[in-house]
Amino acid sequence: MFHLKIAEASKNAVLKSLMLIITPDIVKNFIQYRVCDDDTEFKAFHEHQLILEHIANQDAEAAANAMRDHLKDVTEFSQSAKL
Repeated sequence: MFHLKIAEASKNAVLKSLMLIITPDIVKNFIQYRVCDDDTEFKAFHEHQLILEHIANQDAEAAANAMRDHLKDVTEFSQSAKL
């Protein structure tokens, strides 16, 4: 839901629509392929806090870098997993 709220806050209707379409599949796949476990769940929480902090401080570059770092584990997982 964090990502959907970020999309809503962007006031970008296309991004919000995209997130509404893909979020159910993302959640389903995260559960099915155990992308998040007890260790990564807290890591993601802290990454979300950092992203939100940068957004609140209106530091777009830091927010983009934090989001890139946040998605790095998922990207690496998807490249290494046999989905």
